[in-house]
Order: sequence, then C-alpha cells, then structure tokens
Amino acid sequence: YACNVVTHRGGLSYAYTKKKLRVNVSSNLRFTNFSQQDMFLDHEMKRSFINWYPRALLRYNFSQQRRLSFTYNGSTRQPGINDLQPIRVNDDPLNIQIGNPDLKPSFSNNFDFYFSDYKVMTNRSLWISGGYQTTSNAISNKSFLDESGKRTSQAVNVNGNRNLRYNFGLHGKIQAWDMRVGGGLSGNVGRNVNYVNGQYNTTNSTRNGINVQIGKDKDKKYEIYLYGNANYFTSVSSVQKELRTNYWTYSISPNASFFLPGKFVLHAEMEYNIRQKTAVFTGNNNAAILNGYLAKKFGKKELIQINLSVNDLLNQNIGFNRSVNTNTITESTYSTIGRYGLLSFIWNFNKLGGATPAK
Repeated sequence: YACNVVTHRGGLSYAYTKKKLRVNVSSNLRFTNFSQQDMFLDHEMKRSFINWYPRALLRYNFSQQRRLSFTYNGSTRQPGINDLQPIRVNDDPLNIQIGNPDLKPSFSNNFDFYFSDYKVMTNRSLWISGGYQTTSNAISNKSFLDESGKRTSQAVNVNGNRNLRYNFGLHGKIQAWDMRVGGGLSGNVGRNVNYVNGQYNTTNSTRNGINVQIGKDKDKKYEIYLYGNANYFTSVSSVQKELRTNYWTYSISPNASFFLPGKFVLHAEMEYNIRQKTAVFTGNNNAAILNGYLAKKFGKKELIQINLSVNDLLNQNIGFNRSVNTNTITESTYSTIGRYGLLSFIWNFNKLGGATPAK
C-alpha cells in the first residue's frame, strides 16, 4: 500500500501594535492532495482537501512586569499511512490493525489565556493560565474484542473530543526567614470518544494536582530546596460506568548542597515517588531514588572540578509508566540503569565575551 501526499501552503498575517496593546491575526491555507494506491488489489483513490490554519493573538501589557494575553490556534491533522491502509497488519496476532482509506483530516480549535505579574521589590511572581481544545473529525479508534482475546482495531473519525486545562502558580520570599516559597495548582478535564465492540463510548477523565516549593540558601555556605506534588486521577467510560479508575500519585524531592572548607562540596538529592495501587494493578511501585556526590574544586575561579558520585544509592530505580487512554488503563515497568558510582572530571571554560582591549 502506497500513500503519496502533496501539499502547498500559503497565508497572510496582520499585526497591530500601539503602546501597551498588540494584536496579531493570521491565516494559512494548505492544499493537500492524497494519492492512495492499494497495490495488492490494484486500486487507486485520489482525494483533495483544503486545510485552514487561523491564528489570533491579543496581548496587553499593563506594565513591564504585568501582562495578559489571549491566543487562538486552529490546526489540521492529516491521517497517517498506518491509519489509511486497508491491509491487515498481523505481526501481533492478538492485536490486528485495519486501516480506513476513507478517513478525513481532523481540525482542532485551541483557545488559551495567560496572565503574569512580577513584583521586583518583593521578588513575588504570579501566573495564571488556561486553555480549551475541541476537535472535529478527530481520528479515534474502533475496536472489537472476540472470545479468544484477539482485538481488531480500525481508525475512524469521531466528534465530541474536548479538553480543558488550567495552571496557577505563586512564588515569593519570606523576608524574616530569608526563604523562598511557592506553590501552584494544575489540572485538566478531558472527554474522548471511541467505539468498543461496536458501541459508542465516551471516556471522561480528570487530573488535579497541587505542588509546593521551599528553598533557602546562603552564599558559599549551603543551598537547600524541597519540592513536592500530589496528583489525583479519575477516569470513567460510558460502556462500563460501574468501573471507575481513581488513584493518587505523590512525589517528594529534597535537594541540598553544602560548601565545605578546602573548596569541597557535598551534595545529595532524592526523588521519592509514591503511586497508589488500583483495583487492577496491586503491585508496589513506590521508589526512592537517592543520588549524591562529593566534589573538589580547583583554581581561583573554581573552573575545574572533580566529582565522586553515587547514583541510586538505595538501588530502587525502576522504569514505570501508568496511562489512561479512553476506556483502558495501562501500567508497565521496564529495566533501567541501577545503582552505580562515577568519578568525573569537569572543566568549565568560556572564551566568549572577553574584556574590551585597553587602548
């Protein structure tokens, strides 16, 4: 099966700037020609599409440190050859993929806003952002599962996919303690459409998270930081409403450096991941990855450094991935590099930006 795609693209853009306001509007057109040839059946099909790529930006600068912007982007996704070819792919006998030569391109509308504010005197920063995406003719999946466990899948066009996302962050400094603190909220709410054994299925999923950061340092003495986050995931599908997927994940990451006499540096960092078990996946996948090194610096400008480091001191590093996709939840583990020691030599040099020669 062969698929040749020829595209031509052009567009116009208009920008307006006046004092604190900036407006930009643009639009591109792409002419796409598909030539699909089934060499097994000696059949050829040709199709043509006109794709539109509109964009818009509105930004207002209240001051140098405070701004608000709104953006819109429209984008088109063309189906790939694996989506189009109608020949069965049988390299995995339990998962058979059938192409769909009648697929249409999908079109997504993306709306975003962003607000930021920074106070120089108090070293306080604030940002808020959010976005919404909706897709027409989204390229989704239609699957059939028989009694033997064999799954047959085909790409299809669907409508109704959408996603809402948000992000909030606030960072500042507690002057009395000479400590930097911060935190934020983030999340998304999504709806995805597919077909399961011929049934129209919608999957609603959410992720809501919170994070905190604390940091304190003293020049040539120490640097201590702590970062932590917690995320809560939910997912439910219309074909099996009684089966809900709900779980928490946590991550705690302390980090400390101490600058010792004799130009020695002692550093340690850890990433502790806590993953809640689910009704399907009951294994313990928590892991604490502890790394550290002892460094010796040389020279007046301390550009040369020798490090003796140990990675994954507790030997708990595991490859792990958990994902929720439409009506399925997948969890996988894989091999990674475990505990090891390393002796390294580091030389920092910079030949750029030299001083102006004396006259």
